[in-house]
Amino acid sequence: MGTKWNPYTHITDMVIEGLEQGVGPWSRPWQVKPGMDGILGLAPFNPLTKSGGRAYNGANTWLLAIRSIKYGWKDPRFCTFTQLAAKGWKVKEGQSGAKKVGGPGPSQVFFTFPQQIPYRDKETNEPIKDSKGNVKTWTSWQIKLYRVWNYEQLDGPEAWVTEEPEEVEATEPTELQHVKAWEVIEAWRQVVTTSFGGGKAYYQPGTDSIRLPEFEAFDTEEDALSTEFHEQVHSTGHKSRLDRFKESDGGFGSASYAFEELVAELGAANLMAATGVVSNGNIREDHVQYIQGWIKVLKKDNKALSKASGLAEKATKTVLENYEQTVSAVRENAEKAA
Repeated sequence: MGTKWNPYTHITDMVIEGLEQGVGPWSRPWQVKPGMDGILGLAPFNPLTKSGGRAYNGANTWLLAIRSIKYGWKDPRFCTFTQLAAKGWKVKEGQSGAKKVGGPGPSQVFFTFPQQIPYRDKETNEPIKDSKGNVKTWTSWQIKLYRVWNYEQLDGPEAWVTEEPEEVEATEPTELQHVKAWEVIEAWRQVVTTSFGGGKAYYQPGTDSIRLPEFEAFDTEEDALSTEFHEQVHSTGHKSRLDRFKESDGGFGSASYAFEELVAELGAANLMAATGVVSNGNIREDHVQYIQGWIKVLKKDNKALSKASGLAEKATKTVLENYEQTVSAVRENAEKAA
């Protein structure tokens, strides 16, 4: 008998394959239309949801990047078979994943959700109740996979046409382009002390502080933003916030260190997309240090990716909510002063 198919193992194997080819959470193979802002269009998204469009985030962005790079898709739009059928569209010849066709087939994304499982008596197998008669439960996180098709695999939808980017000279370090991203960062600097200097970027839990190289030390504005977002995501794990760290956590090279770096990189990718920053998709020097550690963590625990993705989403929400609160406070003070 063959090994039973496991969804966690399936998505983990896909990500490991991507990592071994240099495809990480920072990868962005999709073409972006000029003037686009926010997540839609910068990250892969489903434009046919009832809400008018929903972006994929966390590890799902990563999974779709791996597939897009593998098959050369530049269109960031994906939808389910039910949605494409409702539009009267069809899967192009040769794109089916059926054995006789051997095409790419649909890509897979996943969502996790909590399920309450009752504690049971070892002898009777009956649910255990508390003194008030309520069944005692524990939370089990379940995973659900969805199959989605890239628009380049379909006959019917309007093509994703982008203008050819103009040849421009490299931006000077002082000419900042990503205003919202810097506003989000500046708002978090009011929460966590940030200093500059030296050649390393790191978050220090003991002092709850971030240290970064001077802005001019980065090759591009995007590198500076992604690095600071990475450290800010780390800082959300402080005991006064999301309390993500444990006293037993190890240092560089340990599994817990690699896992936290994965959370930070997924969170940074989320924040880049949420603030409209398109990275060049290149591997930074610190990425090279992380990749082998991530592979080890993923091979050891097939649920590590879904756990890291969930924690990264919580961290992203924490940083963005702080920004929104800051904007609201500034607006209220301005109205009072008027």
